[in-house]
Amino acid sequence: MKVYVIGSVNIDDVYSVHHIVQPGETISSSAYHVHPGGKGANQAYALGKAGADVSLVACIGKDGSWLLDLYKPFVNVEKVLVIGGNTGRAIIQVDEGSHDNAIVLFPGANQQIPLSHLDFLSHSPGWIVLQNEINIDAANHAMQLGKANGSVICLNPAPCPTNIYDLKIDLADVLILNESEANQFAAQLKSKPNQSLDNLDTILELLNVSVVVITLGGKGVIAAAKSDTSIKKYKQQVVRTPNLVDTTGAGDTFVGYFISHLAGKMNSKTLHQIELYIQDALKIAVLASGIACETAGAMNSIPDVKQIEMLL
Repeated sequence: MKVYVIGSVNIDDVYSVHHIVQPGETISSSAYHVHPGGKGANQAYALGKAGADVSLVACIGKDGSWLLDLYKPFVNVEKVLVIGGNTGRAIIQVDEGSHDNAIVLFPGANQQIPLSHLDFLSHSPGWIVLQNEINIDAANHAMQLGKANGSVICLNPAPCPTNIYDLKIDLADVLILNESEANQFAAQLKSKPNQSLDNLDTILELLNVSVVVITLGGKGVIAAAKSDTSIKKYKQQVVRTPNLVDTTGAGDTFVGYFISHLAGKMNSKTLHQIELYIQDALKIAVLASGIACETAGAMNSIPDVKQIEMLL
């Protein structure tokens, strides 16, 4: 099925540092690079490299028009709107030792997606993939339109909203979180301080979603899928141990490969059959995200589907 990524486009300014800077501290950077980024663009690019038929729906400033040529080999960019003002920016520090990163976002044009720019979704069913780097009214509008026309809604609410109910989460079919985001979601959802349910159970049982995926970094991923009669859980360990260089973009690579596999197999009417495909999707996505950690940068670290197929 067609995949529409409604998301952010950033220009990433990446600094290599001896350690992540502390409050009041000034440090030197050993290297500086400019990369294309933004969770929406990264996930769209990963979907395209994984073989999906994907369109990016986004806003950029004129200063980011050079990015479109980079996306075109794998992503349809006809619905990327160029407006006045600046493209989103990300200031990224990468620890040279641990390869952990710290990111400061300037949203720029990402927060200016007009609702009218999304109206085509009312007559274009497919898979809709969203994050939390665009204006919330646009994200909610996209989910409402998609839900009404029978699209499958995949929500990766990163960065995690302060109030998770700002997003219309109950419209989502698939929810993808990292470990930190899952902790924040569960904390907001639990009605009793001593509730014994773990994060995966809490999120799946207290939200009206069909699938919850929690990525655990080097520990792999856990997931659960809910049908009319049961809940099935899944676990996927890391397929191969990567030679860590930079974890930037690994999560977006996971989302792209995971959704690409599922979108090629099912639609909203057959989502209840996800148990037939989810384990393979998790394995492929974990492998792809691990490989992404072996190259610096976000978008340029996303592996090609042929590389994944060869390793599998």
